[in-house]
Amino acid sequence: EQVAGLKLTINLKVIERLLIAFTLPLIIFMIGTYVFNTYADSFILLQSKDLSETIWTILIGHILMAFFIEFGFRSYLLNM
Repeated sequence: EQVAGLKLTINLKVIERLLIAFTLPLIIFMIGTYVFNTYADSFILLQSKDLSETIWTILIGHILMAFFIEFGFRSYLLNM
């Protein structure tokens, strides 16, 4: 009885939310990976002895990327 009462309507708000749901995580992921790659590459170029990354560089880069993704995800949830 309740299922028959549901109306399946697509309005502009639904289309806007679908576009936000598809594009915003993609943009957050692209910016996050770009930030991490730039951060890691700058530390690789600063090393003169060998071109291997230190564990601290990887950890700091991942923490920064996680903070950025968390901030983006929270703003994404607020927009929904």
